[in-house]
Amino acid sequence: MKNCILIIIVILLLAGCGTKDDAVPNTQVNQNSDDKLCLEASEKLIANMMDELKGQLMKAMTEDGAVNAINVCQTEAPIIAGKYSNEFITIKRVSDKNRNPENKADSSQLEILTKFAATPPPDMLTEQTWTKDSDTSKVFNYYKAIKTNQLCLKCHGALEQLEPDLKDTLTKLYPDDKAIGYEVGQLRGMFVVTIKFPEAKAALEELVAEK
Repeated sequence: MKNCILIIIVILLLAGCGTKDDAVPNTQVNQNSDDKLCLEASEKLIANMMDELKGQLMKAMTEDGAVNAINVCQTEAPIIAGKYSNEFITIKRVSDKNRNPENKADSSQLEILTKFAATPPPDMLTEQTWTKDSDTSKVFNYYKAIKTNQLCLKCHGALEQLEPDLKDTLTKLYPDDKAIGYEVGQLRGMFVVTIKFPEAKAALEELVAEK
């Protein structure tokens, strides 16, 4: 019964941390065919990544509980992100208060996070931009905010409120952990999808066409 409850918590937690259904196109971007293709593919990449990560977490929770799920986040999440990335497409999660050093937001990403953290927060939870790469290529940058819900506080709330075994595991795995102390509704980070276009076009079309 305990494991079943933990599995439900993981599912709801991941749902609160961003899925395809939450994505709202930024109407300030000219929605031509390239925009639509890159936007739809970005949303699908995020959904696919989270579905796979959820499956790994469910297995970990069933076998060894919440602490083992933290181990999965450390080892499997980067592998899953890499699976959906290639020479022309990358997907990752970043934050200004990162847990994993690999998820630390760079200066340009911090600017986007600042927009998402505005008071009052923006209605749009996604932003898309194009940047010039060369005379023949351009880069589509897709950002989607991740906000904290009540269940996220199980691993990202105040340090003194975390379960002792979970706290010990986090301290061992992430001695410089910054991803704690959150409250419900706060911005916890964002997904970043970067697409080189038109080099990635065929792969994007294939991805969007998948059932």
